[in-house]
Amino acid sequence: MCVVVEVLNKLSRYPGETPPPNRNKAKKKKARRFWRWVGYFLLFCVLVGLGAAGVVGKYVYDQYQIIKTVSLDTIDWDLSTVIYDRNGHELKKINAGEDRLFTPLKDMPRHVQDAVVAIEDARFWQHKGLDPYRIAGAAVVTAKYYLFKEGYMQGASTITQQLARNAFLTLDQEWSRKVQEAILAVQLERRLSKQEILEKYLNEIFFGYNAHGIGAAAKLYFGKAVKDLTVAEGALLAGLIQEPNYYSPYENPDAAQERMRVVLGQMVRWGFLTPEQAEAAKGQKLTFPGIPRPEKAKLDYTGAHYVDYVLDVLTVPALAEQYGLTAFDEEKLFRSGYKVYTAYDPTVQQVAVEAIDKVMTPDYAGKKGVPGAAKLAFDAKNPDKNIQAGVVTMNPKTGEVLALVGGRTHQAERELNRATSIYRQPGSTFKPLAVYTPAFELLGYSPGTVVDDVPFEYNKETKKMWPENFEFNYQGLVPLRWGVEQSRNAVAVQVLSKVGPARAFDLATRMGVRNLVRSGPSNDVNLAMGLGGLTRGVTLLEMTHAYATLANLGVRVDPVVVTKIVDRNGTTVFEAKPRHQQVVKDTSAWLMVDTMKGTIQRGTAYGFTQGFNGWPAAGKTGTTESNVDAWFIGFTPDLVTGVWNGYDNRNGQTYLPYTGAYIPVLTWNEIMTKAVRERPRDWERPKGIVSVEICAKTGLLPSSRCPKKTSEWFTRGTEPKDFDLKNWTNPVQAVQEEVVWPDGGKSKVWKLWQPGCAGAPVTRSFLIRPDFLRHPTQPYHARWVPADQTEVLPQEKCTPAAPGKPKASGPTQGPGGAPGSDRPVGIPGLYVPPADDNKPKP
Repeated sequence: MCVVVEVLNKLSRYPGETPPPNRNKAKKKKARRFWRWVGYFLLFCVLVGLGAAGVVGKYVYDQYQIIKTVSLDTIDWDLSTVIYDRNGHELKKINAGEDRLFTPLKDMPRHVQDAVVAIEDARFWQHKGLDPYRIAGAAVVTAKYYLFKEGYMQGASTITQQLARNAFLTLDQEWSRKVQEAILAVQLERRLSKQEILEKYLNEIFFGYNAHGIGAAAKLYFGKAVKDLTVAEGALLAGLIQEPNYYSPYENPDAAQERMRVVLGQMVRWGFLTPEQAEAAKGQKLTFPGIPRPEKAKLDYTGAHYVDYVLDVLTVPALAEQYGLTAFDEEKLFRSGYKVYTAYDPTVQQVAVEAIDKVMTPDYAGKKGVPGAAKLAFDAKNPDKNIQAGVVTMNPKTGEVLALVGGRTHQAERELNRATSIYRQPGSTFKPLAVYTPAFELLGYSPGTVVDDVPFEYNKETKKMWPENFEFNYQGLVPLRWGVEQSRNAVAVQVLSKVGPARAFDLATRMGVRNLVRSGPSNDVNLAMGLGGLTRGVTLLEMTHAYATLANLGVRVDPVVVTKIVDRNGTTVFEAKPRHQQVVKDTSAWLMVDTMKGTIQRGTAYGFTQGFNGWPAAGKTGTTESNVDAWFIGFTPDLVTGVWNGYDNRNGQTYLPYTGAYIPVLTWNEIMTKAVRERPRDWERPKGIVSVEICAKTGLLPSSRCPKKTSEWFTRGTEPKDFDLKNWTNPVQAVQEEVVWPDGGKSKVWKLWQPGCAGAPVTRSFLIRPDFLRHPTQPYHARWVPADQTEVLPQEKCTPAAPGKPKASGPTQGPGGAPGSDRPVGIPGLYVPPADDNKPKP
């Protein structure tokens, strides 16, 4: 600096005190003045340059200080969490705004990598983060744009710079960000290998819509994994990076195809493809699933309700605990890239959805004779008017929930799920759980145990006997098996009164019913529990699970929805390990299953199952008071399916026009006949089960007076030891006589024979049956008197014929019924509906 000043000073004066006269004096003086100012200007430029360099250096240093704490080894991506079915196929992808599926570079075909490098950064493998050639070229192009308004602005960012910007910085167009980008790019090149940089870049970059990363893009545009992409497909995806929206094949297919050709041309230019390979790729016809707008989530899809329930299981603490999970924070779940594997069976789910769609239509139901079939029409504008449905299918041996349908449509994510979230009265489907299984388990009952089908008490408020059967009659002494098959309410209450509600409550809870209320002013420890009259109600899922315990011969297996969860690093963070507990003796459960087979073979479900091909299957129908809810739950040894029908809005006027023996059974049969294609192996009979011949009417060893014998199953040690001789009168002579009743009706009743009576007497024994509760004002009304009262020894004698009138010779009658029949004669004078009015006719 001093040297420059000294030179300037010397140039500014002459060596003597007085300059010698010279005619060029003015000219030389002017020249010296010029060079002096040139020197001053150069000095100024040097000073400004040094200052600017200091400022820029300080600025770069400050930017470096800002970003030096950034960790370049790990990118905290938002990764999509994916829910898979039991076969490992993607069921649903969830995220918090960025759909990203991490794909290792080793799983990306080389041609996909080359396509991206060729179009985005051809010298990627040679430069050190910044490409001087590209910077210079971009500067020239951009200068032309600004100076002459020609061409366009061109960026010079390398792949490394793009990764630095997208992964660690904002997208703001500021100099500070550009400087930071360059610094980070150099650091990335020093810290990571080229392969690591390319892997991170391809998992970070945006490809349009909600797809971040090559993995999500391959799924979105081609419905496949990256490893399966062809050369043409890889080139098209590479071309999207510059302008994803403009080059989208969904929005601008022509531009997308042209851009693909450009990428293929660049691959040829830089030696990644031969011209022949490029031409072959250009000729490939590409297809795109998801057209027209893949970013719009499809809500009504097969398995939607199942996915909703999986999300509830993962995020609701109380529910997660039931499945052995610790609940996830919902935002973290959506961002953390978990792989959630489930028990979902797409085949069974599809069958269940199609069954509901087919059966619950007015045309189909009308042809099947379903009452009020027209009410099955679906009105999307008035949801409260629609009869709804729910289905759950489980594997009883593993506890896996294979299919779950929460309604006839799915209009919103995590909407009301009628299979898991509504609590309803189960009606008669609760009888096997809270009445009959406890009776087999705790009292040593068998299917042949005789129960009195008579009223239990008189309700002073309604002035009716309780409980009433669906058919508005009582049959008297009947086998327990028949009571189950015909779903007789009075039989269930009589049995529960013997078991005791508290003990039955405990056993039903152990079998899998979670929501019973034990105490308080309103609780379930009462006889109404036996008819499904519960305080809170139950869900279809818990009922199906409880029935799975029976199907598994008393072994309760915890239900399984989520089988395994793997985090983004491949570590298994959860694996289902359901408990297996023998909560009911295998003998008791087997007797219950064998009894429930009759529901399908002869009982309330026979009309629409026709016995299920005679294959091993059992189940129970259920209908709540006033037909508010209708149920059927049935099973084979390997599959349990529960079906529910009802209205969402129970306002006291929305009653179903049918019982559980109609649409629920039709739906169940439609599902099971498609899901069970081969005859299943029958339940293995436990060693503790024995067969004994008994009298059907008394349940005891048959004496000579027993009118009908049958063989029945018993748990060893509970079989009857006594004969039923005391249950019948000594043989007497009796005859049937026609009686005219006060209402004008006529019927034949038994009377003791005496000489002179018309008709030939029959010698037979009569039933000695227990006393029963009579209606206080209508003690002989057919509605309240058991039908087998006609089999009791008559007290009246027949009327002798008038003198001179010939005696009629009536036909001989077999024991217990009208001529040619083994059915007892009903109480005459009033119409009594037949015992099978609550089920469809075969």
